[in-house]
Amino acid sequence: MTARPSPDGEVVVRLGLFAYNVARKFFRHRSDLIEEAVQETLTRTCERWDRANQRGCPEAWVVNTATHVCQEKLREEARGARYTGERPPAPDHDDAIVGSALLAGALRRLTTRQRVVIVWRYLFDFSVAETAAALGLTDSKVRDASHNGVERLRKLLGDEWSELV
Repeated sequence: MTARPSPDGEVVVRLGLFAYNVARKFFRHRSDLIEEAVQETLTRTCERWDRANQRGCPEAWVVNTATHVCQEKLREEARGARYTGERPPAPDHDDAIVGSALLAGALRRLTTRQRVVIVWRYLFDFSVAETAAALGLTDSKVRDASHNGVERLRKLLGDEWSELV
């Protein structure tokens, strides 16, 4: 029986930061949900390490898995399966919350490739080459998806675009 390869501590910490960044976008004022999402994401990643590291870029797997975990947690709350008994703290900046909701809604209307490329390029601050390598795309496909996605966001957001940027 051969031992299955698994990520070492440094890799898990690095991947945890990716999961944290995704969860923070979903649950800005809910540290309990952020922590749960990160733990669940890392658990799933370690359990399926062969698959997560199949293309040599587990970061893409973690971002995708963290997104799914956060969406599951939102659905749990929507159907009342999660009740903490406490209210989330009032946001400091209502405008930022509204802006985030507008941007999230507009991002949902992009193609999957445009959305993923924009998240990696602008939210995670990856270069074109790093994004292409992580997603298994060519540099030109990343540039096209980025350009077309940003243009579509500008059209979708209209006047709100200048307030968000």
